[in-house]
Amino acid sequence: MFQEVRALPYAVVCTDGGDFAPAQTDSHKVDIAEFLLEGLNAMHYDAIGVGEMDLAMGPAYLHRAVATLPLVGANVRFGPALAESLPPFRWAEVKGKKVAIIGVIDPILYFESPGAFVMTDSLMVGDATAALKDALRQIGTKADVVVALIHADRTRALELIRSLSDEPRAPDVVVVGHEPMGPRAEEKVDRSFVLQPGPRSQEISLFTMTYADTSVLRTNLQVYRLSALTAGEPMLDAMTKAFQAKHGMQ
Repeated sequence: MFQEVRALPYAVVCTDGGDFAPAQTDSHKVDIAEFLLEGLNAMHYDAIGVGEMDLAMGPAYLHRAVATLPLVGANVRFGPALAESLPPFRWAEVKGKKVAIIGVIDPILYFESPGAFVMTDSLMVGDATAALKDALRQIGTKADVVVALIHADRTRALELIRSLSDEPRAPDVVVVGHEPMGPRAEEKVDRSFVLQPGPRSQEISLFTMTYADTSVLRTNLQVYRLSALTAGEPMLDAMTKAFQAKHGMQ
């Protein structure tokens, strides 16, 4: 499906809001986590945010993930003495458009997750507001479009967006990456269009903006249920079947 979307005549970026790792209680947690890294890598996202489930896997897993996937996390530091950090944003140049994709996670979500305080010397989540503002200032006017992946509950995400009212630049589009309660149609909050993803791993949303000069003329949100697709991607289907056979899930 991503291949079809990228073939559209306008600039398209593919993103994910985070929580790609399995739950800590999953009996096949380690094997599933590695399998998901392989699958997400094969899908060629432009940027992927991180959630509390991903960080709960620990810094060693985060090292493997950042080496494999285009992660973004402006307020995430990790490694010995917290010497490393996730990229605050990534650039995508598509069909003549320059798109900046920022990622932040609400630290409250992370520190409420099991084991977070045990890892404070090797994994830390800082202030999301300051990180988001700093990333926007670095991007400045260099981007045609700015997308922010905010991994937080919706109320907190809206607070973050409103805190940018005095900034010269705000995200054009915000994807709320934590609550799988949607999808909800786009909502304009200050200067940003806010999207709510659908239930986890069940739906894909395609949000389009049509411009007239520098003003948004119209927007459209389409939601695709994965269960309604007639066929999957052959390589990913083969990977899934092999994994299921190995772990007796068929």
